[in-house]
Amino acid sequence: MDKLTTISAVLFMAADVCAIVSLAMPDWIVTSVGGETRLGLMWTCMTLHNRPQVCFTPELQPEWLIALICIFVGCICITTTIILLASSNWDRNVIPYARWVGFTAMVLFCLAAVIFPLGFHIDEIGGQPYHLPHSHQVGISYIMFVLALWITVVSELFAEKSFFVAIMCSLRCASSGMLLLLEIAAFLSLLPSATVRCDNNVELTVQAPSVMVAVLIRNKEHTLPYFFTYLEELDYPKDRLSLWIRSDHNEDRSIEITKAWLKRITPLYHSVDFKYRTEPAGKRESEKTYTHWTEDRFADVIRLKEEALQTARKMWADYVLFLDADVFLTNPRSLRSLIDLKLPIVAPMLVSDGLYSNFWCGMTTDYYYHRTDDYRKILNYELVGQWPVPMVHSAVLVDLNVAETRHLTFDRRNLPAGRYSGPVDDIIIFAMSANYSSIPMQVCNALLHGYILVPLEAGETVEGKDLEQLTNILGYILNEYGEIKLKQDMKKYVPVVEKDKLSLSHIYMINLERRTERRNKMLSHFDLLGLQVEHFPAVDGKLLTDRKVQDLGIRFLPGYADPFHKRPMTMGEIGCFLSHYYIWESMVRLGLAEVLVLEDDIRFEPFFRRRAHRVLDDARRIGGWDLIYFGRKRLQEEDEKWITGSEYLVRAGYSYWTLGYVITLEGAKKLLRERPLEKLLPVDEYLPIMFDNHPNESWAGHFRDRTLAAWSAAPLLLFPTHYTGDEGYISDTEDSVRIDGTVPPGGGGSEQEGPGTPVGVNETGRDAAVEPKKGDKEQLPNASSALLAESGLEQGEHELEAANRRSEL
Repeated sequence: MDKLTTISAVLFMAADVCAIVSLAMPDWIVTSVGGETRLGLMWTCMTLHNRPQVCFTPELQPEWLIALICIFVGCICITTTIILLASSNWDRNVIPYARWVGFTAMVLFCLAAVIFPLGFHIDEIGGQPYHLPHSHQVGISYIMFVLALWITVVSELFAEKSFFVAIMCSLRCASSGMLLLLEIAAFLSLLPSATVRCDNNVELTVQAPSVMVAVLIRNKEHTLPYFFTYLEELDYPKDRLSLWIRSDHNEDRSIEITKAWLKRITPLYHSVDFKYRTEPAGKRESEKTYTHWTEDRFADVIRLKEEALQTARKMWADYVLFLDADVFLTNPRSLRSLIDLKLPIVAPMLVSDGLYSNFWCGMTTDYYYHRTDDYRKILNYELVGQWPVPMVHSAVLVDLNVAETRHLTFDRRNLPAGRYSGPVDDIIIFAMSANYSSIPMQVCNALLHGYILVPLEAGETVEGKDLEQLTNILGYILNEYGEIKLKQDMKKYVPVVEKDKLSLSHIYMINLERRTERRNKMLSHFDLLGLQVEHFPAVDGKLLTDRKVQDLGIRFLPGYADPFHKRPMTMGEIGCFLSHYYIWESMVRLGLAEVLVLEDDIRFEPFFRRRAHRVLDDARRIGGWDLIYFGRKRLQEEDEKWITGSEYLVRAGYSYWTLGYVITLEGAKKLLRERPLEKLLPVDEYLPIMFDNHPNESWAGHFRDRTLAAWSAAPLLLFPTHYTGDEGYISDTEDSVRIDGTVPPGGGGSEQEGPGTPVGVNETGRDAAVEPKKGDKEQLPNASSALLAESGLEQGEHELEAANRRSEL
C-alpha cells in the first residue's frame, strides 16, 4: 500500500469516526428556551423545569429519517472502503472498488447534508425548511457530521493518484455539484421566513396564521401586569394577532390596568376589541363572594366565550386562543410551537404550585373529574409530547380551519338534542361538543410553556390565598429563568412587598463576592418574599493559602476523610466553615437571640413565609431548642421522632447540607465553645456531631459538649436549586484545592464560570452526587393526616394546599 493510499485510508477512518460520533450524540440542534433541549437523529434529551434530564429515541420526520439512513449507509460504505484499501496491500485489483464505494459514501453524506435542513419545520423546532429559528442553533453533532463530509471529500482526492480520467471527472463534477447544493442550502437557511417560489422565480413570503386571543377578566389586578407582559413577549407577529377582551363585576383596578396596557400596544396588534362594564360593580346578587360560582355567573361566562368563538369565526381567524388572565406563557415560543403542531384543539401544559394543571386525563360518565395514572406522568414529564385528553381549559388553541370545529360550542343549547345532561359549565360543555364532533383534544408538554394559578374556592380571597400563590409562581419563574419580566408601564401596578425578618433577630445570606449572579437572584427572591436579609460575604476558598490557614490557627481533625470521596478537606470547605463560624461569632458579639442563616443556592418552597411562621411559633411555644434546619439532606433511614406537641417539627438525625437553619444565641455559644477551628471538619459534619447524632464515633470523640438541641422543619422549607449533574450545577467546595495541595479530578468547575453562567452553585460543603432527589414525603415520618394535608402530599390534583410539587418531581 503506497503513501497516498495510506493517507486516504487514515482520512476515511477519521471521517467514519466523526460520522458515527455525530449519530451517537443528541446534539444536532440545541435550544435553551424553557429548559435545555438537544435534538438528535438517534437520541433526544430534554431538561425541563429543573427536572432530571430525560433522553429517549425520537420519532423522526421523513426528512430526518432519510438523513439518518444516508449517514448510516454512508458509514457502512466508508468502513467498507477502509477494509478494501487495507486489503490492497495484497491485491491491487480492489483499489477501483474502494474508490467507488468511497464515492458512494460521499454522495450519501452530501444528500444527508442537503436533506437534513428540510426537517427544520418539525414541532420541536418550529422553523421552516432551511430556516432555523433564532432560539435554536446547530450543535456539536451537526458540526461533527459536516467535518465527516469534508474529510470524506478530501479522502477521495488522496485515494490513489492513478485515477482514471473518467472517474476523476465524474468525482469532481459530482462533488462540486453536491458542494454547490450545500452552499445553496446554507444561503436558504439565512432566510427569515418560509417562502413560495413562483414560475417567474419571484419568492413570496408566507404570513403566519392569524390568531384571535380571547380573554375574560375579573378582579385580576394582581396578575394582569405579568399576564400582559408575557402575552406581549410571545414571539409571534403582532400584526397577525387580534385581541378580544371582556371584563365586568370588578372590585379592583383590573379595567384601569387593561386600559393602560392597551393604550400603548393597540397600534402593534391587528385589532383590539375591549369592552367592559363598570355597573353593576362588585358581586352579582346571587354571589356570596366573588369566588362563588353561581348559575348566573356560569351563564355570563358561557355567553361571553360563545361570543368570542363566533367573533373569531366571523373575522376568518385561522386560530382562536382562549386564555385565562392568571396564565403566564413564559416561553416566547409557546404560541408558535402549538400552531406548528397542526392539531384541531391543543393546550400547553401549565405548571402550578400544586398538582393542579389545565387538563384532565379522565372524566366519569356523569362528567366529574376522574383521577388516572397518566395525569401525574404527563404533569411530571415522565411522558413528553402531545397526549389525547378528555378536557383542556384555561389556555386552549383551536384551529378554525378544521371544518369540524364549526360544531364546537360553549352553549349546551347548541349541542345535539338529547345527548347532554351534565352541568351548566363552560369547560365541560366545550369538551363534550368536541367529543360529539369527534375532535380530539390534546395537551402538549414538549416545552415548559408556562404557569397557572390554582382557582380560588368559595370564601377564599385574593389578599389571602391568591397573592401567596402568585408569589409561589413568580418564585418558580425566577428559579427557571433567572428573572421575572415586567413591562415598564406595568410596574406601578405591582405593590412593593414590605420586608421583615420573619420575627427573628436577623437573617444572613452567605454569598461569595464573585458570585454576583447568584446574589442578584437571591435578592430578587427576598424582594418577592418580603425578607429583610443582610448579605454576609463568604470566605472564598480560592483566596485561602496554607499560610493563611496556619495564621488563622486552623488545625484539622485527626483522621478526617470525606466519607464519599475519601479525600481531605478542600479550601472551599474551609471557607464554607469559616463563613458560618464568623456568623456565630457575630451573633455572640451582638447578642442576637435568633438568626436565620441562608446559603445562596436555595429554592424556597411554596407558602414559605406562612410555613416558616408556623415552625417558629411551635418551636417557641415548646422551647428547648438550639437549631432548626429549614433545609438539609436527611441521611438516616430510620424515622425521625416528632417533637411532642408539634405537627411541623422533628428531631434532626444525621444530615448533610446547611442550606438554611435558625440558630439561637445559646446554640451559637455551644458551637463556639468547642473551639472547632482547632479540630476542623466540614460544617455539615460538625453540626450532627454537636447534636450527638453522628455515625463516626471516632470523630465525635474529639468534642466533649455534644448537647446542641437540633430540630428540623417537616416538611422542609428549602431545597437546592440544582443537584449534581443538573444543567448549571457548580460547586465551590468540591472543585477547590484540597489541603494536601491537589485538585480533584474533573474539578475547577467554578473556574469555568463567567458572566451569564446559569445560577446554582452548591456551597454546602458536600457534593450532591450521591443524594436522592428527596421529596417532602421522606421528611414526614408517621405524619398525621392533618400535616400531610398541610404539606400537600396527600392532596388531589385540584386541592389547593398541594405545596411541594417541584420537589416531588
